[in-house]
Amino acid sequence: MTETPATPSENKVEGDATGSAQTRDVHGDLSVTSIFNSIHPPEREALAWQLNDDESAELRERFVTPDGYDQAKTILRNRSVVLLHGSGSGRTTTGQRLLLDLGCARIVHLDDARSLASFREKELREQDGYLWHSTGPGAIPIRDADFMQAVNLVRGKSCRLVIVLNGPNEVPQAASGFVVGVKPPEPLEVAEGVIRYRLGTRSEDCVTILRDKLSAKLTVGDPPGKAVHAGELAIEILADPAVEEDALHRLDEDVDRTIAGLVEDWWSTVEYTMFLAVALLEGKPFDRVAELAVKLDALVRDAESTGEKPLRPRRVFSKPKDELLRTIKATTVERDHPIHPGLREQTVRFERPDWAQAVLRRYWGQYHLDHNLLLNWMCEADEHEAAVKALCTVIVDVPAHEPLRTVHKLAGHQSLWRRMLAAATLNRLSEEHNLRELVEQTLSDWVSGNVKSRLATAALVYGHRFAREPETALEQLTEIARTESFRVKNAVIAMMLVIMSEPAHRNLGVKAVLAWLTDRRSRRERDNLPRVAADLTLWLLGLYSDNGTDLIDADEITREYPEEFRQLTWQVALDPTHGPLLLSALYNRTERSTFNAGGKKRRKSQDELLRVVTLLEPDLRFWRRLPGMLLLRHRHPIRRAMIWEIFRSAREVQLSRQAGEPSDDQ
Repeated sequence: MTETPATPSENKVEGDATGSAQTRDVHGDLSVTSIFNSIHPPEREALAWQLNDDESAELRERFVTPDGYDQAKTILRNRSVVLLHGSGSGRTTTGQRLLLDLGCARIVHLDDARSLASFREKELREQDGYLWHSTGPGAIPIRDADFMQAVNLVRGKSCRLVIVLNGPNEVPQAASGFVVGVKPPEPLEVAEGVIRYRLGTRSEDCVTILRDKLSAKLTVGDPPGKAVHAGELAIEILADPAVEEDALHRLDEDVDRTIAGLVEDWWSTVEYTMFLAVALLEGKPFDRVAELAVKLDALVRDAESTGEKPLRPRRVFSKPKDELLRTIKATTVERDHPIHPGLREQTVRFERPDWAQAVLRRYWGQYHLDHNLLLNWMCEADEHEAAVKALCTVIVDVPAHEPLRTVHKLAGHQSLWRRMLAAATLNRLSEEHNLRELVEQTLSDWVSGNVKSRLATAALVYGHRFAREPETALEQLTEIARTESFRVKNAVIAMMLVIMSEPAHRNLGVKAVLAWLTDRRSRRERDNLPRVAADLTLWLLGLYSDNGTDLIDADEITREYPEEFRQLTWQVALDPTHGPLLLSALYNRTERSTFNAGGKKRRKSQDELLRVVTLLEPDLRFWRRLPGMLLLRHRHPIRRAMIWEIFRSAREVQLSRQAGEPSDDQ
């Protein structure tokens, strides 16, 4: 009689999981599968939005050529890809005009929440022009390999790509021949262009106002956004001369003071929440922004409720969208739907290009009592990339004695999503030169500390870093894996599975698992490293899964490293703790256990059984397999019948395959 087979250890609660954890935290956030899948979420759509006819017409009529334009045009024509840098230079508008001048069929902004390496051939169209941004705090950095992959993709698809960066220090080495620094165009020409486009034949009086009243406040090097604003103010003065003094003041005012002055005392939660939602998701579809505003409104009303007296019901249909957006100085743009031909969508943005980050800085810097509410909102928004950029913005731009306090808080949370947000934020901040030392010190403190959730977060950070710092990342993951904690163990296992799912990283990964199983320090100190390695081996062998979902191609990796996996399998099989788990998993795949299973499931179980058993004993003929069976029976005497059945069943599968017996699902 055999014992009841054990279930994978990820379904148990151990270590630092407390009674206060919600069900989804225990059975979702703590599992290897949930962590692995959070690293590989469903891919977002490639196309964010497409330039419409009105925007293209305005681009033709009022664009002022900046320094560097002709060089960029030559590079884009000859090499299909160009990188533009120069904050405050109008580089995005320059990129759009480049694509327009080169006759691209559509001008499309790619989703900057996706990395440059993530785009696929099927997502692009021939003769289209694309822009992709890596700008602002928390922007996705570009690696040499990612850039060359994008160049080959664009050339192969016969389209063009403009990459927009902040500064020259962000240019990958491989792109040295593709990069142009853009300088701001002449500001007075930009302002006049706005007036002539908006007013047509009635523009001369307005141009005179611009030159007489406002031009003195425009200097060479001013960003095009300020010049556009000057043109718009001149139009306001033409319509109402009484606003001249206010217009002059507004042109001089910096963006932070402008945001502070815009907020009125009479604003309700409707205005505040839409203001913040547009700041978080500027340029995104309005329906998604509105959904986030509603979520923030619910959080605000819940925070204001005492629980004793219900809040006054809000009036229905109290304020239309257009009026609400005018109040917060935002506007929508109607565009062709980027995915569904024949349909339309609206994207939303502020009237000024530099407002979104200023709004985030304002609310984070001025309303410290509401940090938790804003953080909860960003964490529940299901907009990972937007939340990372927002956190990087407030960490970099809002003065604080402990700039990473929020990241510490997120990293110590039970929720996987919050820990993923903390890890991604630290990874992006490490790209900021003046913050790199602080980030490294923070990670070092987490690894040497005893807060289990922060250790698990550090594992996520180093897992992400493996591609560019493999030796350092493995060294730190090794130290983290020594910790006795269910959450930490599963974080390390998940990140190792992510690493080894990439063929280029497998060699280092397999060597690391072998070293972990036989680590001498672990034998002395009796730490958790060998147990993590044994659990990881069971995942790599395909014996652990969640609802039948395989996280890694076990057949491929064991065929690629047969000798290494033979060693791993034997070491786990002889282990007094994990040996019974391996045997139980194999027994669950024998003919006796899968008799009532469907054809495909039984075939899959047979494949897994044969793969693992032949790692133990390549020759399954009785007298050849007998020494291995005897060794296992000696090590696990109460499982003798189970061991006998495992090898007998594996031999039957082997014989049926050799005889060419058709599978049950054929």
